[in-house]
Amino acid sequence: MQVHAPGKKLAILTLLLVACLPDPLAWSAAPESGRSIAQAQYKVRRHPNNPAAYYQLGDAYVQRARESGDPAYFELAEQSLKKALGLNPEQRGARRHLAYVMALRHDFAAAAAEAEKAIGLDRGDVDAYAILGDAYLEIGKLDQAEEAYRAMV
Repeated sequence: MQVHAPGKKLAILTLLLVACLPDPLAWSAAPESGRSIAQAQYKVRRHPNNPAAYYQLGDAYVQRARESGDPAYFELAEQSLKKALGLNPEQRGARRHLAYVMALRHDFAAAAAEAEKAIGLDRGDVDAYAILGDAYLEIGKLDQAEEAYRAMV
C-alpha cells in the first residue's frame, strides 16, 4: 500500500525546482548586461537620432550574447550597429563591433570587409586588425591574414 503525503510531494517539487535553477554565480553576470541593454534602450527612445546610443545598445547586445550563449542577441546587435552606422558612417567603434559580430556569426567575408572599413577610419585600431586577421585566416587568405596580424602588432 502506497501512502501519499502532501508534505513529501512539496519537498520533492521544491528539490526539483532548486535543481533546475541556474547557477547563482551566473545570475551575477546576467543583470549587468540586462541593465546595460535597458539603459541603452532608454537612450535610444529619448534620442532616436543619436548614433552613439545605438552603438551602446549594440555593444550591450554583444555582451548579453556572450553571457547567455543566445545567438539571437547577435542579430539584435547587428541591427543596432547598422542603425548607428546609418546615422554616422564614420563611427569607428560601431564599424569594428559590426565586424566582430559578423565574425562571431561566421560571416567572415563580411567581417573582413567591415574590419577594413574600421581600419580605414582608424589605422591604429588594433582590435580591427585582429578581427581582419582572423577573418582572412578563416577564409583562407593567409598572406592577408599575416599582413593584418603584423599591422596589429
